Amino acid sequence: MCLNIVAVGSNKLIAEEVLNAVKVIIGDIASITAVTTASVQNDSAGDFFICAVTQKEPLSKVVSPEKLIVLDLRPTLEFFVQVSRIPAGETVYIFNSNINYAQLLKASCESLNIRQVNFVPIAYEDMPSEEVISKLRQARHIIGVGKLVEREVLLSERYKPYLRSDVKIIGNTRVATMQSACFLIQRVTEYFHTLVSKKIAGLVADLKQVATPNGNQNGDEFIRITAEIEKVIAESNHASVALRNNIMRSFAAQISWNIVMETKEENSELSRQMSESDGNNGEIVKVLKNIDFLSDNLR
Repeated sequence: MCLNIVAVGSNKLIAEEVLNAVKVIIGDIASITAVTTASVQNDSAGDFFICAVTQKEPLSKVVSPEKLIVLDLRPTLEFFVQVSRIPAGETVYIFNSNINYAQLLKASCESLNIRQVNFVPIAYEDMPSEEVISKLRQARHIIGVGKLVEREVLLSERYKPYLRSDVKIIGNTRVATMQSACFLIQRVTEYFHTLVSKKIAGLVADLKQVATPNGNQNGDEFIRITAEIEKVIAESNHASVALRNNIMRSFAAQISWNIVMETKEENSELSRQMSESDGNNGEIVKVLKNIDFLSDNLR
């Protein structure tokens, strides 16, 4: 079974960030490629096109609604804890490629009551170069996400010469919120369920054709078809297990990107804890149950 996913971003770095976020959620059960929004002319290249919130509007013009999935990418809790420790009264510059996400990150910080500092955006693709450089020269505190605040952009030769020697940079890799991760897993589960159902229906039809009027079957052909059915079911079971395990990793990644769930026992324990808790975890448990339900129907 092959699922082709296209991860889309406003630039190549953001596209790769979306790709990595998708991998955390669904693992290796799909083929994923990263492209820029400007390069997408139609939706023929993939089964799903996945982007962050800011790229939904331009992509919706060329990608059909049933193929477009939006991931709400946000920094981990660890990132916000670090930002909250910046002394009151300081000016914190938000470094990003576009102004829309810089404003979203500011709103996210303020929603967590991080209001003791003054947030100022630096959108290097939306602002004149002179303005970007001027703000970088003033900045004592810079926050951002992904590789944008690392050597690929902020610490590249393009901007590094303008940074103060005492500048403090806080960066973190974004991860998908559990709501958007659950939605992606739901869509992928439904895709595999539909694909497997069609394959099994076709194989059952083949079985009926090899049966003779007196009830005997063509032995070799019968064995081949039954082996194909067993293979399809095994692949479906593998995909279901992978999705269950990776939703646990997505849950852990909300706290810190460095957390990795390594054993089935840890996953089972985390699943039990989520089942006993309230809030957004209820959505996670619902998706896990739906994965099991669809998988059971194919056994």
